[in-house]
Amino acid sequence: MFYGKNVGVVPLTDAAGITKVFNWPSHKGLDIGWYAMSKCPVLAWQDGFVVDCGYGSEVGNYIVVEHTYTDGKRWTGYIHLADTPSVKKGDKVTLGQQMGNARRGNTGVSNGEHLHLYLTSVVSLKTLYSWNNMLANSIDPKPYLYWSKDFNTKFISTAWTKELKKVVYPAPVARDIWTHQIEVKSETRRLRRGASLTATPYDEYCVKGIYNAKALTFVDDYTWALIDEIDGNRFWVAVMDGEDLPEKKIVYPSPVERDESVNQVDIKSDTRKLRATPSLQGEAYNELCQRGVYNVLKWETADGYDWALIAQLEGNDFWVAAMAGEDLPITDYQKLYENEKAKIGELTNQIAVLQKDKEEISKTLVDVQNTNNNLVQENNKLVNDNESLKEQKKLVEAELGTIKATLSDYVSRLNNIATLAKI
Repeated sequence: MFYGKNVGVVPLTDAAGITKVFNWPSHKGLDIGWYAMSKCPVLAWQDGFVVDCGYGSEVGNYIVVEHTYTDGKRWTGYIHLADTPSVKKGDKVTLGQQMGNARRGNTGVSNGEHLHLYLTSVVSLKTLYSWNNMLANSIDPKPYLYWSKDFNTKFISTAWTKELKKVVYPAPVARDIWTHQIEVKSETRRLRRGASLTATPYDEYCVKGIYNAKALTFVDDYTWALIDEIDGNRFWVAVMDGEDLPEKKIVYPSPVERDESVNQVDIKSDTRKLRATPSLQGEAYNELCQRGVYNVLKWETADGYDWALIAQLEGNDFWVAAMAGEDLPITDYQKLYENEKAKIGELTNQIAVLQKDKEEISKTLVDVQNTNNNLVQENNKLVNDNESLKEQKKLVEAELGTIKATLSDYVSRLNNIATLAKI
């Protein structure tokens, strides 16, 4: 069975899996490894002729084969081979056969024994081979490899019995204000195996939506969120401005002192969940209920439990299921009566004291008012006396003026008499 130019064999006799996927443009080939057998034979993907072979400092030992069809041609490249190729340019290779001494290796720049496979798209028959042309036209080889052992057990390891395990990718979740989440707003955000721009990316992008942030770190000038861990795969994504959705900070209830005058509950467990509603299906808060005594604002029964509303803080209701022996109802009614009576007596005494103070203040106000009235009368009398003195002053000043004029007249007459006396 052979599917023309669109399918060829897996080019290893013991191909057990892919160790690095095709990722344009950073990784233009497909790495096949998982070392079932050291230096296993490398096979021709399809019939063809060797157009290039040798050694390079980065690619190590390599072979490039040209495959020709009626409407075009393509190339396959086999990189990091263990030995210097025994084939030469122009040699024919046959589908599924080892190409001379070609074996999987670790030559050149390589991090372990594997085959790095290049496959190109079909190009024009007039296009000449060059290394750059092969790289420029490289495509993902995986869809063009026949993985089933039923194809030919001579070429395909019986250890490989099914398609590669599919990666299960994280899916968006609902908005939850009690959980630290991020909202990926792009359809082209890469999912990576680590929190770094250099970390290996997955084949698929992150689906736009909201995800729980299981961990956060800052690397390469980005905040990275770990949004899921599935089947041993860790999924990191870079968080952009406006995508961080921190959890809502909650003020949680604290235990109080025992008070026999009110209904209370005594939580005796360190693992009791606090819920927003009185039900096992009610939304649970992130923190558990602290062990201790709480006042009960309200009781409800649901799901086979008595639920106590122990606090209402900043618009949040805090319900907790009460177990046997934790309900602390009001039991000493006589003591409660006496306490309330004592409180009423104390309030009555306070009212009597306030009433007495009120009477004293009223009396003082009367005295002050009388004093004020007397002062007003005294002031009016002084004003009248002042006006009378002003009138008397005017009369005296007028009389003084008359006396001064008379005196002046007498002085003048005296002077005249004196003058006459000298005569």
